[in-house]
Amino acid sequence: MRRMAHKRARTPLLAAAGALLVVLGPAGVAAAAPTPWEVADVSPSGDLADNPRAFPTASTLGAGDSAVLFGGLLPESEYAFADTWVFDGEQWQRICGDPDADPADPCGPDGRMAGGLADTPAGAVLYGGQRSFEGSALADQWNFDASTGQWTAVCGTGALPACAPGSRTMHAMAGHGGRVVLFGGLAGRSVLADTWVSSDSGATWTQVCGGPSQPACGPAVRMGASLTWDGARFVLFGGTAPGDPATLLADTWTFDGATWTAECGTGALPACGPGGRALAGFSGVGYGKADQPRALLAGGADMTASGSTTLFKDAWLWDGTGWTTQAVPWDTAAVTFGGDEFPPPGPDPLVVVAGGVDCRVVLTGPNVADGPSGPDFGSQRTFLAGEDPSGCPTTPPPAAAPATAVPTAELAYTGRSSTPTALAGLTALLAGAALVAASRRRPRLAAGRPDPGPG
Repeated sequence: MRRMAHKRARTPLLAAAGALLVVLGPAGVAAAAPTPWEVADVSPSGDLADNPRAFPTASTLGAGDSAVLFGGLLPESEYAFADTWVFDGEQWQRICGDPDADPADPCGPDGRMAGGLADTPAGAVLYGGQRSFEGSALADQWNFDASTGQWTAVCGTGALPACAPGSRTMHAMAGHGGRVVLFGGLAGRSVLADTWVSSDSGATWTQVCGGPSQPACGPAVRMGASLTWDGARFVLFGGTAPGDPATLLADTWTFDGATWTAECGTGALPACGPGGRALAGFSGVGYGKADQPRALLAGGADMTASGSTTLFKDAWLWDGTGWTTQAVPWDTAAVTFGGDEFPPPGPDPLVVVAGGVDCRVVLTGPNVADGPSGPDFGSQRTFLAGEDPSGCPTTPPPAAAPATAVPTAELAYTGRSSTPTALAGLTALLAGAALVAASRRRPRLAAGRPDPGPG
């Protein structure tokens, strides 16, 4: 068990995330629609069950038959974890790094939280984040090789050249094939709205829009947005925009690699299904079929209300045109608690989406338990969601036997697409009350809000 210490965290990330003030409540929330999806509890799942954490970075990995998770930290920790975990559809395996080391024991990248992670054909790309609650935004990039389990520094560290997108944390990031997309986030006191695209698995970056010398992008400046590949396009949802008061966003945008298109929740467009939230987990389905786009959004948070924080525990399915609510095996009632309080103990997880695995989505997150000195992180729980959460569905056999005796191949999804899906290199879901307490003790952004930044 890892105890939530009653400790004041001092961080630009938490000051900004926790003090962005105004509630945008759920608007136009659709009723649950029948879907073929189910969610199965597969906890415990490997050693990760005994290593709970908040703010890890996670993604689908390589060919889409596994997911990777890096780092994160506990509210009382001075340093973020620097460990790497891979989920193979059944178990989490620690590839490298010691989660009990303090300071963090790196196995490539330094320990970090709230970074971006996106899949590539060979593995995954890790960008930015911050080393601790007190840390500033990082500006380094590391590539993970799924075949060897090794990290390689690409830019922004040691003698390597600077990375083109620069420093940032709480940005949205996702990949598809060899293309990686990075949007917005927080850099110093600036909240950004720039879009960067790499067509070579993160080897080089091009700023498409939103910078000082580029036309404005579609989505407004924001931090804590969620981004994924749905099988046909990149999809972005929500986040928090600075202002006086600040705004919790509930809009959906799609990106084709060059142009953003508003789908719902902004301007004259109808409201989207999910209510406004930041830091929601978002993942495409593992096999990512272009003619059947789908992605799962889970959880998220609202820290904009004065004196309280709300953690959402619902799940929504995006089908390429709209949203429907999804049934899950935990209590979906939102959890609201005071700014200086902990989330209440309970068996239900504070859910983080980790990525698409075969034709399923793996979700993982900690629950809160009673401890000898107050609330503890209990254990990390893992779930699988899909048409068949135990494995890829099989196409039903024909009603009649073939007329000839020629053997026929079995028809089944392989679950390994040549165009792997992405998970938002997004930030994990908030589970720490120290995070909330810190944000409440900081000055409100209204008194010194961030510069709007480029875009």
